[in-house]
Amino acid sequence: MSPTIKSTLKYGFFGIATYLVFLVATAPAGLAYGYWKTLFGGGAVPVTFDDVRGSVWSGQATKATINGQQLSALTWDANFLTLLLGIVEMNFEFKVADGYGKGTMGYSIFGGAYLNDVEAWLPLSEVENIINVAAFKPGGALDVKMSTVKLDNNTVVSARGDVAWHGAELTLLKKLALGDLDVAFEPHEGGVKGVLSDQGGPLSAEGVLQLGPDKSYEFEGAFGIRGNNPDLQNTLRSMGRLDRDGKVKVSLKGSLEQFGW
Repeated sequence: MSPTIKSTLKYGFFGIATYLVFLVATAPAGLAYGYWKTLFGGGAVPVTFDDVRGSVWSGQATKATINGQQLSALTWDANFLTLLLGIVEMNFEFKVADGYGKGTMGYSIFGGAYLNDVEAWLPLSEVENIINVAAFKPGGALDVKMSTVKLDNNTVVSARGDVAWHGAELTLLKKLALGDLDVAFEPHEGGVKGVLSDQGGPLSAEGVLQLGPDKSYEFEGAFGIRGNNPDLQNTLRSMGRLDRDGKVKVSLKGSLEQFGW
């Protein structure tokens, strides 16, 4: 085969592939979603959308439900250039009651996914399906600012950023106000390290959380109280023995799967 014919075929195939990508990207989002539901068995898919508009490339849904968690005003905008690298990437925004989220998410055909520049304000009363802490009912809101999160097989393998828990509280038999807490995340030894600190509220908190690529976690920390707070003090005593500084040391190991992650 002559070089001229080879060159013609090469550019011809590239042109056809580009056109097919264009057709998929500009296809009505509602049509694509209907086909997707049929392909994967409808109700068996843990993601549903209502009132889908726009295209696969750039669209919106009035409401989305992901693993039982409801989001509203979901919008997305795909990045065409990353497709040339085998990466499906899109910017997204959504709302929950009194909260919001936005960022960039991507998935590589070679494996792995990521989130970049994620910002969110999530009242915990509105995202109960995301967080499962057994009998404790959390209150307050999460202020999320993550510059990057990398995932492999739905497991976080690297992360950098900050998650603040504003107005933190837990309710078991009584509501316990904890103040504001913060966890700063960074990559560490093939996994993720999170450094816990408090912002001067009723609960004194410090510790280090280690997350492994196998969904294992280890936490070493210490908790105390500020001021006169009998309910919080009794809770700490139930967790362990108070040292001379009035703090209880906590050491935990386990799997994130027990929290539904």
